[in-house]
Amino acid sequence: VLVAPDPTSHLRFPGFPLKPYLSVFIPGWTGHPVYNGHWSETADFVRKWNRANDFFRQGTDDTFRESLLRDHDIRYILYPNALAEGIPPYPNGAPVPDPAAPYLPENWRGSSAPSYLKVLYENAEITVYEFVPNER
Repeated sequence: VLVAPDPTSHLRFPGFPLKPYLSVFIPGWTGHPVYNGHWSETADFVRKWNRANDFFRQGTDDTFRESLLRDHDIRYILYPNALAEGIPPYPNGAPVPDPAAPYLPENWRGSSAPSYLKVLYENAEITVYEFVPNER
């Protein structure tokens, strides 16, 4: 599972001790391994963190995205919908600093997702995509 970095999840999900990285919960909740999990439990964490940020960054080429998914046998992508328009501000309205801005365009939601992604589940908070490789 590839999980979008979510630096403000603790604002929407108070009480989670391992904020802001939802990826640390996925193995326990689903039984699936994550590509970019807890920093001390993920081999080569810094490289994977950077590649995950690249995947979710607006303007990244879909060839890179599809290659990352294929090369690492990633089957699912978890994307917090609140990130579609950038990082939500703090409750007081102050911006959350994030120079990488790793967020997909809003038009990725629903049927506008790239052809290699199939929406498996969607609610107000998250979208779960399944990677369906394009034929070569």
